[in-house]
Formats: sequence, structure tokens, C-alpha cells
Amino acid sequence: ILGKDDVSAMNPYSVSGLCALLGNVIILVDDIDSVDFEVKNNNVDVLIRLFSDLNTLDCNYVFICTANNASKINKCLIGRADRIDEVVNFDGVTSEEAKKFFEDKFSGQDIDQSCERLFQQIQDEGMTYSDLGNLVQLVTIYFDGKVTCDSLSFAIKRVVDTKKLSNSTDTV
Repeated sequence: ILGKDDVSAMNPYSVSGLCALLGNVIILVDDIDSVDFEVKNNNVDVLIRLFSDLNTLDCNYVFICTANNASKINKCLIGRADRIDEVVNFDGVTSEEAKKFFEDKFSGQDIDQSCERLFQQIQDEGMTYSDLGNLVQLVTIYFDGKVTCDSLSFAIKRVVDTKKLSNSTDTV
């Protein structure tokens, strides 16, 4: 498993050597969209060299990259032979899934029907299950785990603001 900071430090020859030794390998690069391809152009070169080396070996490998924003992945890595062949998107949760998630996490609490608009907001914001986990943490920390429309609204605003801030700093 490689993180964003590991890509520039990665030696593609040692990774491909490991693949040759093991025969079957899964390589996971987490948050590839946060790898700095602009400043460190060698990051693209490292990944292309890794793909090239792996394709010359007699081994089976699966190369998986995770990304929160696929549009930030360097275009020369996607859709070309022997590179990233396919992009799979996972949609955000529906309002019904969000409500069920909260009911499961906070069992025993009656979640007010007037909070339905907030579950719809969760869907409209394209929140993921990871975001729902963050909402649960915020409600637990700031409101002692009491799910109300106010606590849920507060948590949603914090998660949305954090995502916006994260996205704006990625584009600066």
C-alpha cells in the first residue's frame, strides 16, 4: 500500500522485483489524486516506469488507485494501454441510506421526522459512507451522541465546509 508521499520515494525496480518474486501482487496507491503531479513531474515518470516494468514480467498483478477526485489524476495515466485501464466511480449515499446508517449507529434514539430534509442534504452533497462516519464522530463528540436536527445540521455543515476547504487548497 502506497500513500501519496510514497510515490515519489518509490523505487519501481524494487516493486517490480517483488512482483516477479511473488508472482501475484496487488498494488494499492491510496489517494492518488493528492499526489503532486505538477511540482514533482517525476511522480508521473515513476508510475509510468512501474507500469512498464510490471508489463515485462511474468507475473499477475492488479494495480488499484483510490481517489476522491478522479479529475485530478494526471491524464497520461488513465485510459492508455498498460496503465490505468478503468475508472470506477462510487456514488454518494441516498437519503434513505443515510437515515438507516444513523438509526443503526444510534440505535434506541428516535430520529425526528423533521430531520428528513437533512438526510436529503446529505444525498444532495454527494456524501459518502466515510463522510457519514465523520458525521457520527461529530455528533458523538459535540452532542454526546444525541441525534437532533440541530446536531445533525451542525455536523453536516462542518463536513461540507471541510470538504470545500480541502478542495480549494488542492487547486491553489
